[in-house]
Amino acid sequence: FRGPYTSLKRFETAFKSTKFIGGAGDMHSSGTEGLAMALNIFDKLESKREKVQDTPMETSRFIIYIANSPPYELPVEFVPKYVGLKMDEILKKLVESKVKMSIFSPRKIPVLFRLFKEAGGDISKYKEKNFARDPKHLVILNGFELQSLPLIQPAAQPPIPAI
Repeated sequence: FRGPYTSLKRFETAFKSTKFIGGAGDMHSSGTEGLAMALNIFDKLESKREKVQDTPMETSRFIIYIANSPPYELPVEFVPKYVGLKMDEILKKLVESKVKMSIFSPRKIPVLFRLFKEAGGDISKYKEKNFARDPKHLVILNGFELQSLPLIQPAAQPPIPAI
């Protein structure tokens, strides 16, 4: 499956069939390049819409950033429109473009919280809610909600013995 997706159902199907294996345990990821490419795709979709529509249409834009490591602190090299921009500049462009970025990670990496905040996310909501099934995982959402679990799981009560 290959995006971009304009249908939630198609995205869900593609996401469920994605195999998250073979990561080789890298210490960093090319997150800046990935976000720059996503911005580039949004730009292309917008220009296509402008060609077909007489009046601009308000659209929702979402990015789900999936990472197991923090991004390299290198500028964009491979997306021509954004070459030379660093992560903080790309995150500002996300905010300017009204893109809502959510983050999924199997670990709670501090830099991912910073990225989320700089991309316009509200960190304060995640001091009270947990959207991950495993408390070690990080699921922080921007622009939509899921069913949440309490941060502290109540201890199971032992059965009361019958007398």
